[in-house]
Amino acid sequence: MLLEVLLRPGTIAPLAPLQTLEREAPDAPGPSGGSGTNANANPFAAITTAFAKTQDTLKSTVFSAVGGSNPAILASLPASSSSAASVSASQTQAPTATFVESIELFDNTLIVGTTDGQVLSYAISLAENPNDAAVSLQLTLAFKRIAASGRKPVDAVVALVAEAKLLVFSDNTLSFHSLRSLAPISAASPSFKSLSAICVDKTLDPPFNFCIAKRRSVQIYQLSDNAVTPTKEYPLQDGAITIKKSGRTILAADAHTYKLINESNGRVTPLFPYDRSLMRPIICQVGDNEFLLAFATAQMIGLGMFVNSAGDAVRGTLEWPVLPKSIVFQFPNIIALLRNNTILVHNLFSQELVTTLHVPPEFIEPRSLSVTAFPLYLHPAAGTGEAKRVVKVLVACREAVLMLVAKGIDEQILDLLETKQVSKALQLAENAIQWNETDNTKKEVFDRIYERAGLAFFEDLNFDDALKCFKKGEVDPFMLLSRLGGLVPGLGIDESAFMDVDVLFADTVRKANSELEEDAIGARVATARAAGKDMLTSYLLFARSKDYAVDHLEDIDNYLLCVYESSGYAELNAFLSLPNHLDISRTERFLQQKQRHYALSLLYKATQQTKKVLDIWLRFVSGEYEDPEFEGPAAVAGFVAGVTDRNMFEEFLKKVLMVDPSLGVQVLKQTSIPFDLDSVVSLLADSENAALIEYLEYVHEHQTKADPACNTRLLALYLQELESVYDAAGAIKIRNLYLKSDPPRVPFLEFLGSATDAQSRLRARILGLLDESATPATAESEALKMLLERSGLFLEHARARAACGEHARALRVWVCDLGDYGAAEGYCCAVGDAAEAAEDVFSDLLRLYLRPDTDLQTRTHEFPNQALHLLNSYPDRFMMSEVIELLPNRWSLAALKSFVTWHLRFSARAAHEGLLVKSLVRGENLRTNAELAMLYELLEPAIVRPETRCRGCGRAIDAGSDFALVANGEVVHVSCLSIGTVE
Repeated sequence: MLLEVLLRPGTIAPLAPLQTLEREAPDAPGPSGGSGTNANANPFAAITTAFAKTQDTLKSTVFSAVGGSNPAILASLPASSSSAASVSASQTQAPTATFVESIELFDNTLIVGTTDGQVLSYAISLAENPNDAAVSLQLTLAFKRIAASGRKPVDAVVALVAEAKLLVFSDNTLSFHSLRSLAPISAASPSFKSLSAICVDKTLDPPFNFCIAKRRSVQIYQLSDNAVTPTKEYPLQDGAITIKKSGRTILAADAHTYKLINESNGRVTPLFPYDRSLMRPIICQVGDNEFLLAFATAQMIGLGMFVNSAGDAVRGTLEWPVLPKSIVFQFPNIIALLRNNTILVHNLFSQELVTTLHVPPEFIEPRSLSVTAFPLYLHPAAGTGEAKRVVKVLVACREAVLMLVAKGIDEQILDLLETKQVSKALQLAENAIQWNETDNTKKEVFDRIYERAGLAFFEDLNFDDALKCFKKGEVDPFMLLSRLGGLVPGLGIDESAFMDVDVLFADTVRKANSELEEDAIGARVATARAAGKDMLTSYLLFARSKDYAVDHLEDIDNYLLCVYESSGYAELNAFLSLPNHLDISRTERFLQQKQRHYALSLLYKATQQTKKVLDIWLRFVSGEYEDPEFEGPAAVAGFVAGVTDRNMFEEFLKKVLMVDPSLGVQVLKQTSIPFDLDSVVSLLADSENAALIEYLEYVHEHQTKADPACNTRLLALYLQELESVYDAAGAIKIRNLYLKSDPPRVPFLEFLGSATDAQSRLRARILGLLDESATPATAESEALKMLLERSGLFLEHARARAACGEHARALRVWVCDLGDYGAAEGYCCAVGDAAEAAEDVFSDLLRLYLRPDTDLQTRTHEFPNQALHLLNSYPDRFMMSEVIELLPNRWSLAALKSFVTWHLRFSARAAHEGLLVKSLVRGENLRTNAELAMLYELLEPAIVRPETRCRGCGRAIDAGSDFALVANGEVVHVSCLSIGTVE
């Protein structure tokens, strides 16, 4: 509990004395039916409220009892009855034998248990005093009862608000009463006598549990409706003189030791001993499953130790100069009433002493502290502007009841913020949330606290802590934009509430560094401005995904748009590429004004305005616009290729072709819309041949099945392009460069393809198409005919001669004009595999090597190396006799070693094969003759008579004719067997 007098001494206004009502009333019957105490016998004859404002004096309210009244009569008396009279405490005389023993406060009702066994119920009401505009408390005695124990002191009264019952503990007996009328409840329940202690676990959720301590055990009971049911019992050898329960843990103290009882398994764990001769054990429940135990030293100094539900010491140790009489916990403080009538308040979390309060001497014998079942709220008088105060702790004195008055936690936090104690305010707020000291209504208050704390951190240039506060408090984004929007100009919102951040930052810098010059201050202000903008941006990005910012998403995105526009290209483009909540027309005007064309295209793209996107991107392609973030023509191609509507695609493609035909071809390559060749040719009709060639080359390369039409069109386009770039001198220059290259040379076609000039590349492509079988023969023939007419195109001439079957002329071009010997040999192999006279082609090449008879200036002699290579590589293609006639006489036999060796081996192998075949034939002949001789021996001789006729033809077997004997013994002509007339 935070006491106003503790945190802000001298700031709580004193309350006016309470109005006292004293009524004459007949005696009220007691619980046993006898006469109750009348007004004259009641020791509490008046109610007085007093607040002391002197230093070190407790600010409190004193309750004295109102004369006894019959409830029925009270109910019939109006509040303004003339029989009511105001009296002071000094005018009321009370018997000395009756004092306050126990108290309970709930729902504007005060329950007092006295030393003579009475239980009194007072109704508390608030009334404004027209004389001093203050609010006074009015107490009316509503009910009174005598406890079941008779005139014994009422040790404890506990209100069970959820059950509407009052527990009265007196003379070691526990009884149940109605919470409103104090009438005893004679429920079917066990007899609760001979008890040493009781404790309750105050919860609002029924069923309700309470504990009782007997001489040798601790029992737990459950109270529901009017039934009391025992649930558990735990043996306790030395009993307990005080107990407290929290959750599943019971902490008890016998005459010597504090003990912990685990409700789940019933295990009893001794904790710490204490000296009973010095003190009575004190146990204070602190939150859930945590307790504070009091100890006394020999010097009567009080110590407090915190333990958890496992019995382990937690937190720090409290120390009091004097042993406490009573200790209570009221968030976030531990409040102790000491034996010297002093109240010390320590913070639970830091164990620091918060304040010291002194009970005024006129209040005799302060006995105990009590936490109210429900807080009592003291509302200020109308128009005073004071904060609402709350009472959660009462002090029971011998003849009075005092209440400790404080502001609510939210007000305490706001006061800390007002005094710039931001860290303490936030710590208190976070502890209150962690300890569930907030509810749904208070959450809004705490959110505003975080808002104010964040703004305070912002003013101190502590932007990291400001961001944390804004996030925890879920601060309204529009409020921050309204206050801090000056960090970014051009937001388009009302600037009247903007903080002058430059002036604010400059003042803060000057306060922290008074010796800085203005230039240094300006630099730090600029740095702070950038950091503040980053902080605000981070928070708005965080809030953008939260439900509480859903009504301000457009404002958030407008801010982010301005921030990213000023920070660079990448951030702005990334932001606009994602879904956003921007106003399209306003954003369009803003980006056009800032000339952020690519960012504008991304906005159009995100909003499905594809035509506008393409128009802007084509301007980038043409060079009209520039932006380092533009991804280049590839992005345009991918974008247009992604269009699935055919009509729109063709419309976009035509626009692209007008700007960059090659880019249009890229679009055609990537689109999933099918186009036949004629359609593409029609689309590219107005473009240069290069665009159509590029597309046809793509189709030619990626086609799964050869398309003669594609090859024909592509060949025709190549020839047209070659016609436009044809240069005979350039072609001869390429040939000469090839001849000058060091051997071994690559094929001339490969050399042609690696050349950098357009004519050579076109020639290589044309020749490549001519080599493909898919190219129609007519197209190939026409192409070669045209190429043959162009001088300098030696390789094309060779291909043309070869196509016409002029092998010798084709070989002459390869050898003498080009020097491409590998191509000549390859041609011979290709022709030789297909022709019957393969040797003739190779012989022609050999003659060409040995007797070139050429006019080529650079080649006036034979080609001996090539001839030797040809002979040694293809010896099977030549006749030895023919080669010997062609070879020059000066050649040595060693140069022809491979050729001669092959032929010698071939001849030897042929001779060996001939002998082998002869032997095999001879052996086969002998075997056949042997089989025939054996057959003659097995078969009987055939007798041919003049009348014997051939089975096949039916003619007679002449003596001079050849005949044979078949298996069935019949005779036939051999000629008839050969023509198949006889089976």
